[in-house]
Amino acid sequence: MNNSQEEFQRPVINHHIVEIFDVNQEVFKDAENIIYLAEKFIEANSLKTLSTLTHRFSPDGITVMYVLSSSHLVLHTWSELRYIHLDVMRCDEIPTTETARKLRMSAENIFQSSKVKIMQVVMQDK
Repeated sequence: MNNSQEEFQRPVINHHIVEIFDVNQEVFKDAENIIYLAEKFIEANSLKTLSTLTHRFSPDGITVMYVLSSSHLVLHTWSELRYIHLDVMRCDEIPTTETARKLRMSAENIFQSSKVKIMQVVMQDK
């Protein structure tokens, strides 16, 4: 079999980018609050944290990386833009429209914003 005819196996990958705009400024009051809200988001989406790495930027801003039992979640903040970016990757379920809906609803409720965009990253073979 030549390279163009090879078949590659890929694991189930459920990867979403969650952009949260116009976040209530109170959300950014301190890094501990962001971490608390991120952990509420993790819980709301039935994810399990194995380990966490946090980096605080000066004068503000935070990146929090969570290693999950199913893969990872990374959160980045830009308080001056009232913006939060989440990278959510799971390897435990096939992505569905319900997955995206649940991510959107929990992001809106937990981070206090009605302006949430979700992008599903789709892996395709050419």
